[in-house]
Amino acid sequence: IHWGLRQPWVNPVTHTIVVQGYANGTGLCRLRLAIDSETGAVVGYDMPENGESYVSLLHDEYYGDPVISAMLGSFRDEAEEGMDEVIGEAVAEIPRGSAEHPLGRMVADAMLWRTDADVALMNRGGIRAAIPRGPITPRIVYEALPFEEDLFVFELTGTELLEVLETGMKGRRRDMELGGATAVRNQSRQDMSKIEQLVIGGVPVDTSATYRFVTTGYLASGNVGYDILTEHTPENTGHTLLGSVLDYIAGHSPIRPDGQLRVVWVEE
Repeated sequence: IHWGLRQPWVNPVTHTIVVQGYANGTGLCRLRLAIDSETGAVVGYDMPENGESYVSLLHDEYYGDPVISAMLGSFRDEAEEGMDEVIGEAVAEIPRGSAEHPLGRMVADAMLWRTDADVALMNRGGIRAAIPRGPITPRIVYEALPFEEDLFVFELTGTELLEVLETGMKGRRRDMELGGATAVRNQSRQDMSKIEQLVIGGVPVDTSATYRFVTTGYLASGNVGYDILTEHTPENTGHTLLGSVLDYIAGHSPIRPDGQLRVVWVEE
């Protein structure tokens, strides 16, 4: 539930001032802070909007400026161009889920196809909708992959690649979408030693060999626990995740869901 606060809430322990508007862009919050110029500390605040921090933006109270509305409309028309053009077809729904899923595997395969990497990694949280059965348009794919993501390639030894994948298997994490590799994961083992078997391109991993590993800029920056990737230097491929998936679908249509798990759990 998204609660709006018409008055700020001040944390009694940290004294942090919290403001929050209601959902869906219906308002914003505004405070005027008093800051000690010598220490930089916040020493007080007031609310210039009639004694409330919340400012409503509901349409029945505020109307769009016609000049700005026209300008935004032109931007929208440009962004919408081609969004409903059919680029392929799904024989059946390509679903997503709470663990490894067919759409995640397809996205990882598209990343491999675009970059000629050996192993691809996509996080589940970056995939927001399934691809329904039937004609596929860029709008449908954008709804599944709504983030502006570039693809980055790392040159990793087999040992380093194992460390990255083990990082993604800590605890009971289930958000790993792999391409180019399969793994047997023994959940009874300690973190950073769960992988019993890792096969890349049909061959067991060679810890001394070098592999091309592709992932998104989000993970390359160390997000959702992958801070280990910040210890390595990536190459920006110049390709986006969305564009790569669109081209992959166009080049492999009709597409169908893949039912073969790439990370098999044992000893759960």
